[in-house]
Amino acid sequence: MSEEKEKKSWIKRMAGGLDFRLMSLLMPYLKQYKKLIWISLLTMLLADILGASVPLFIKRVIDTSIAQNDLGDLYRTVTLLAVALFLSFVFRVIANYGVAYLGQKLLFALRKDLFQKVLSLANDFFDRVPTGTTLTHVTNDVENVRQFISEGIVAVISGITKVVIIMIFMFYINAYLALVTLACIPLFAISTYWFKTRIRSGFREVRKANSDINTKMVESLNGYREIALFQNRKVSEARFDVSNDKYLNAYHVIVGAYALYLPIIENITHLSTLVILLSASFGMGAKIEPGDIFAFFTLINMFFRPLREVAEQFNTFQSAMAAMERIEKLLEENVAIASPPKPQTPQLGESVAVDFHQVDFAYIEGQNVLEGLNFSLKPGEKLALVGSTGSGKSTIIHLINRLYDVNKGRVSLNGVDVRDWDLQTLREQVATIPQHVFLFTGTILDNIRLFDESIGTKEVQKAIDDLELNDFIDSLPGGLDYEVLEEGSALSNGQKQLLAFARAYVKNPALLILDEATASVDSSTEKQLEQAQGKLLATRSAIIIAHRLSTIQSADRILVLNHGHISESGKHEELIQANGLYRKLYEMQSISLSVGV
Repeated sequence: MSEEKEKKSWIKRMAGGLDFRLMSLLMPYLKQYKKLIWISLLTMLLADILGASVPLFIKRVIDTSIAQNDLGDLYRTVTLLAVALFLSFVFRVIANYGVAYLGQKLLFALRKDLFQKVLSLANDFFDRVPTGTTLTHVTNDVENVRQFISEGIVAVISGITKVVIIMIFMFYINAYLALVTLACIPLFAISTYWFKTRIRSGFREVRKANSDINTKMVESLNGYREIALFQNRKVSEARFDVSNDKYLNAYHVIVGAYALYLPIIENITHLSTLVILLSASFGMGAKIEPGDIFAFFTLINMFFRPLREVAEQFNTFQSAMAAMERIEKLLEENVAIASPPKPQTPQLGESVAVDFHQVDFAYIEGQNVLEGLNFSLKPGEKLALVGSTGSGKSTIIHLINRLYDVNKGRVSLNGVDVRDWDLQTLREQVATIPQHVFLFTGTILDNIRLFDESIGTKEVQKAIDDLELNDFIDSLPGGLDYEVLEEGSALSNGQKQLLAFARAYVKNPALLILDEATASVDSSTEKQLEQAQGKLLATRSAIIIAHRLSTIQSADRILVLNHGHISESGKHEELIQANGLYRKLYEMQSISLSVGV
């Protein structure tokens, strides 16, 4: 579909009543608060009726109390007016509070569902969708929907109710003047249609620009070290300025529409007042009482004000429409990796067996990373994977953890295809220690047990004792209560790795995966890590990916990967004697180390 056709389709959908579709999508959330909704609507209706009745009291005062010099009637009318205004105030407060509370409840529920959905999505989603875009859905888009519920719906329902009530009062007071007033409605409708069309295109561009700004911001914050190290600040600022300019230019269209529309509506109100005056003077002047004129002046201002408020909600409405479409798209995003309806329950022990059978896998269709891969890991065996960058080492780990599913073949743990495991049970059996450890904002204790309070402090302390990490933990102010800064920025890579080992230990997995876990640490920390690694590997199956081949010489078996295939397999000495790819890699590293590279 061409861009022009997509644009026309979008406009057609927007004009075709997406309000009903939005409400149907929100209905499961709104149904939970039916009582609150009805109370809010009822009090809003009562407040509007009482507020719109004010001109009737004015007419009564002018045509009866003052004209007949009836002070008693004046006091009674003023007292009733005061009571009406007070009740209108009370009902309005209740209605506003109820709707605002409903909006916050809706925001809470939507944001919770979106966050749960995001956490359930597979890696392929994050491979194709920028983080900033997802962040926009969970924050800005949900807020737009809340604003529509808390403010937009209130303005629309209240505005329409007021208009209907005011029209009834107009015809009750004087049908002729009411018809004269309604003659100005076409001008209002034409102006509003132009305004709606104008801001619709403007807000569409604003939303695109806002998403782009969020993406650029997230990228810059995550990559601030690279920006500083490569002196890339000016380029980053320039890229951000482009997105910021797009946002500013898009908003110019909206600002221009508002700048013109509001004075037009104000002048239509003034025009209605002039028409009423002319009609009173030249048309039916003799038959119109003074109170009718004053009442109609008040009613005209009251009549066009809610219409204008309804029109002003077009931006809220359009933003909510587009936001809900994106929210719906995210909520309906296919969960590619999920537990089967009836998962199998394999026998579990201290270690597991792993089997890859004729496995093909590609991140991009037609570009296989693994092709026809076959290998097995026996329970308790320590298997090392080596190979150049892009040979498929990390992909094997992703498939075992089922971050992705194979395109062909099968990956099994204890003889059961990982796709037939309960996903949570599968990942509880596997602990992966990556080269780059991610730490969350919180205490050391929180980061070791990943905020899982079912893991007690005693269990964490046992892990620290067994892995001999007491000196490291005691060196931190507060020990286990030390507050980790964002992503552990105050800790070294080695210290993060030590926490990752403790994190894996308390998980007590049957399979341990070390993904170049000691590649970026100094020699003293490496010794600590090797001690901790020995404790972790004692009874477990293990897969070890190592950049430095000297660290895997004691592995039970080494697999040498080359372009998604196993080119060699055996122990260190066997592979050296085979004089193949492994020996070349080993000798290249030995030369590099000898010259200090």
